[in-house]
Amino acid sequence: MVKAVELLLQNKLYTSVLVLIVCTIDAFAKGDKHSYLRILRQHFSGLTKSEMSAPEFYRIYRNGMVHRLRPDDEYGLAENKELEGDYYGTVYIPKSTTSKKERYLKAIDIDRLSEDFLKLARTVSKNSRTVEGLP
Repeated sequence: MVKAVELLLQNKLYTSVLVLIVCTIDAFAKGDKHSYLRILRQHFSGLTKSEMSAPEFYRIYRNGMVHRLRPDDEYGLAENKELEGDYYGTVYIPKSTTSKKERYLKAIDIDRLSEDFLKLARTVSKNSRTVEGLP
């Protein structure tokens, strides 16, 4: 999983990165919502201390990616430089060939999310333990 996420990040395939992250966390949580939220709070504390709470992430990003392959309509992903180091914030999307009008999206920093995920995944892999056995 670590190598797959790293490869996808290198190629800026952020939607695929997010799918792997939310699904792997779900596997670590054994499909249990409360365990998923606990994992977010313990291992993604920068995110849950931002304006994005664990239940919001679960509803907007986890459910969105698992059920529709996209987050809720007004939400998206951003690179670290776009959010100036914040884990969660608002980004401007100008008019383009794919977006008929300019708009603003609430976004999470895919770089920081990936960094936190890779740290967790490496720890689980290294220790051959479940997430529940980690501090």
